[in-house]
Amino acid sequence: MSVSNVHSFVEKLKDSAFRAQVAPELLLIKEGDWTAVSQLAAQHGFEFTEDELKSQMKVYWGFFKGAGQNPESGWRDSTLSEA
Repeated sequence: MSVSNVHSFVEKLKDSAFRAQVAPELLLIKEGDWTAVSQLAAQHGFEFTEDELKSQMKVYWGFFKGAGQNPESGWRDSTLSEA
């Protein structure tokens, strides 16, 4: 487990095919359920802890709700659709 796996997971979400694959599951996760996000990522080969994920929220603010104001509230749904 490592912070680099958080980076790899977020970068992989930029791939439209991967995003389409995980979006249905990720969007069912309740806001703030960081354990579920970590578990979903692990199912796809990206292992990291909830604390490692939370430590990267400000680095990857575009992938989290709040855009820096309150990023710990949940995952940003709009990043999972085509730009």
